[in-house]
Amino acid sequence: MDLDLLEEEEWRNMFRFTRTEIEELVIALQLPAIIRADNHIIEDSRTGLCMLLARLAYPNRLSNLAMKFGWSIEHISRISTTIQSFLHSKWKHLLEWDVIRLTPEKLAQYTHAIERKGTPIGTVWGFIDRTIHAIAQPSHRQ
Repeated sequence: MDLDLLEEEEWRNMFRFTRTEIEELVIALQLPAIIRADNHIIEDSRTGLCMLLARLAYPNRLSNLAMKFGWSIEHISRISTTIQSFLHSKWKHLLEWDVIRLTPEKLAQYTHAIERKGTPIGTVWGFIDRTIHAIAQPSHRQ
């Protein structure tokens, strides 16, 4: 599959990002220009990131993605795993648990504050976007 022939809507449907957003992600995530898997399979970083995003965006088997994109199963698996490992190594420090702000006592404090605002569940202690504002409902193909 030639990714450059895809329309913007196809990029969003297949990878959950536009072509421009994926190109920006390649830069922001500091992916190397060429991705080399442990068995010497190589791919450019944009296509490799698309392989990973396609795996994460759909509940498909590798065989489904291979048929859809024309990539081999091993190619998709090795390249997406290599990128996943790279991202984890490079950015894992951003995923570490905040032991100062997220102690059991503070989590209970946050939960009680949110309960006082009227939440129907007594186990909410935070929000994905770090606010207490409503989060948009999923819409078309989300």
